[in-house]
Amino acid sequence: PGETPEMDPPEQLSCLAQDTHLRTHTGERPFPCPDCGMRFSHRATLRLHQRRMHNTVHVKYVE
Repeated sequence: PGETPEMDPPEQLSCLAQDTHLRTHTGERPFPCPDCGMRFSHRATLRLHQRRMHNTVHVKYVE
């Protein structure tokens, strides 16, 4: 009881994972919704918001 789960040292995380994780602490929200202006810290959360609130569907283009 009261134990903290073990965390990987930051140097073991990829650079992208570190940047993404740091947004948790900094409050940075670089992904604005083009429909309402609400901002999100993760692109996936923005897309979920767009789908739920604006009925927007995003299609991934593959070359």
